[in-house]
Parts: sequence; C-alpha cells; structure tokens
Amino acid sequence: MNLRTPLSAIFLVSALTACGGGGGSSDGSPAGKDRNASGLEAEVEGTWAACYYLNEAMTETELWATTMEDGVFVDEFYAFRSNDCSGDPFRIESYSGEYEVIGETTTGSGMTAIEVDWIDPTDGERCYSLVAVDDDRLYFADMETGNCSSENDRPTDVDFDFHLNFIE
Repeated sequence: MNLRTPLSAIFLVSALTACGGGGGSSDGSPAGKDRNASGLEAEVEGTWAACYYLNEAMTETELWATTMEDGVFVDEFYAFRSNDCSGDPFRIESYSGEYEVIGETTTGSGMTAIEVDWIDPTDGERCYSLVAVDDDRLYFADMETGNCSSENDRPTDVDFDFHLNFIE
C-alpha cells in the first residue's frame, strides 16, 4: 500500500472548514479558475491539500496543504494520531520557497504537464520538476522517471498514486 494515498475528500472538508471546496469545470481546470487568465501560472495557483496515511497501521495521518501564488509556495504539514486528519495535530511543520513555471510538456504517459522549477530560498538551488493539473487534482513528478538536479534530468512523468485536491 502506498502510504501517500489520499483519503476521502470528506476529511479535507472537515479539516479545512474555513476553505471552500472546488468543483471541476468543463475544461478540466479547477472551478473558479479561468485557464486563460494568466496562462500556465493560473493552472497551478491556489490552495491544494490532501490527507494521507503516515504509517502501515493507518493510525496516523498527515494533512498536507500547499498554497501557490505569484511565484511563492507555502507547504504546511499537520500530523494527527487519527485515521482521518482530525483532532489536535501532534506535529506542525511549514516550508516556503519560490517556484517558476517554465512551460508545457507531454509526459511519457501522454498527459499534458507543466514544467516547474522549485527554488530553495536559502541558496537559490533549483529543482527541475513538473506538475499536472487534472480537474481538481494536482499531481507531482514521478521521481523514478528522472531527478531534479538539472534541466536534462527533469522527470518525464507524474506520480498518479498521489495528488492534492484543489481547495480554493
């Protein structure tokens, strides 16, 4: 079992009650987003989240929420001793950095993806990666298809086993 398999979106709604849920649009972009508003940047902007298992016993979960806007991302992680991301978190972590949308590409599996460079704010080092947006889901690179150490080693596909859901 992949421990990063997201739980039901119901858990996200209960864990993020202050955030509005998003339904899909007819063109595959998250609800409330205009695909042509700001080009590819508009595809990835917003708040995305998922609740997933941390251990094989499925007794601990983690809520991962990432907000991407204007070239800045903030990742927040809340760990719970429950099977549904509820209760008081026993660990909270937060990371931030910059990202740059490079362009569009077609993955090895034939899906349209967006090349994204993640930029470490402490040293400016880049991780050359990609993401894909499908309906209300944000998929990240499958690191088995490449690594992010250089543009030539950018991953060539996305990990379909894990995704974040569009929240707002």
